[in-house]
Amino acid sequence: MNLAGLGLTDYEEHVYRMLLREPAVPIPGDSVMAATLARLTGLGLLRRTPPGDIVVVDPQSAVSRLITRRLNETNAEMARITSAWAALPSLTGDARPR
Repeated sequence: MNLAGLGLTDYEEHVYRMLLREPAVPIPGDSVMAATLARLTGLGLLRRTPPGDIVVVDPQSAVSRLITRRLNETNAEMARITSAWAALPSLTGDARPR
């Protein structure tokens, strides 16, 4: 299984897996990698130490965070969708008999 269903791109997942396997691997300083590391940090898959080192979050914690995030997003979307039921009485009142 990949992590696309939890909001990661293939490249983000590749970088996370690479850092799991080789935490001390040299990291390129290009803008794409910087953006990827920032996103993975924002998602809670990586964290930075005060000197700026990158620490990989263990998979159990990382995936748990991703699942919780997606569930929260899904619940919010369901609430937005089901709130449309509140418009039904108003719409019904606006309907003119034919």
